[in-house]
Parts: sequence; structure tokens; C-alpha cells
Amino acid sequence: MILKKFKENNKGFTLVELLVVILLLTVISVISSDMIISLTATSTKVQNKISLEEEYTFLNAKLTKLIQDADSVTYSGGVLSIMYTNKTYKLSFNDTTNSLLLDGIQLTESEIGVTSPLVITVSGTNPQVVYIAFGISKDSANTRLKTETKFEKRITLNKTYKQ
Repeated sequence: MILKKFKENNKGFTLVELLVVILLLTVISVISSDMIISLTATSTKVQNKISLEEEYTFLNAKLTKLIQDADSVTYSGGVLSIMYTNKTYKLSFNDTTNSLLLDGIQLTESEIGVTSPLVITVSGTNPQVVYIAFGISKDSANTRLKTETKFEKRITLNKTYKQ
């Protein structure tokens, strides 16, 4: 008797029930995909920030050490000449690759670009002081993920102090 009643009431799903289920699944998938896209963008932005911090730290250490230990420096024609007794290093900016070059070798990572013009001033004689400023960025093609920072440093040459 129960089995007979069950067979009579088993009609399946109605069209309205199917449409409600499809609508709920669509809403859930849209919300979850939006969260995944947002998390991916946030992760990329954090990775870009970490890359820029690493690049900033590298440039800071490299340029500070190179310039502090030099015998003297001159700046002319967009090139900073860092002179030692045995060798002269040349620091310049490459417009094509948007990167810093040290003796023609790219100093910045390939995916990180120098965003603002390289500003260098050399002042004083006892001691000589070099001021360097430029912007660095990553993902400049994608404005949502673009990450920037400014490099600005005043470096005093140790060997130019009056003795």
C-alpha cells in the first residue's frame, strides 16, 4: 500500500524547481569566481610589492657601496662616472628598456622598469655628495596591478672628506 502511494506521487521535478536550482548555482558560481579573481589580483599585487622591495634593497646596497668607496664621481651627458684608482664605472639610463645600466649591463630586473627619469646631482668637493632619484615599477601595463615605489638616496663619498 505504501509502495503503491509512493509510485503515484513520484512525478519528478517541476520546471520552476529546476529553474530555481539553476539560478542558485549561477549565483554561487558568480560570487565564488569573483572572489577567486579578487584573491588572484591581490596575490599578484603583493608579489609585485615584494619584488620591488627586493629590487630597492639591491639597488640601495649596490649603488651605496659603489659610490661611497669611489675616489671621485662626475656627472655629464646623462652618465654618472664613478672613478676608482684602477677602474671607472658608468651608470646610465636606457630609454629603450627603461632600466639602469652599469657599464652597459642591465642593473634592474627585466620585469621591473624605471618609471621616472633618472635624476642625478653631484655636489661639493670635501666631501662629494651624490643625489640619485628615480621611480621603479612593476606591471605598468596593467593599471590595476601596477606597483610603484620611489628610489631616492643621498650618498657621501668616504674618500673625499678633507683629511
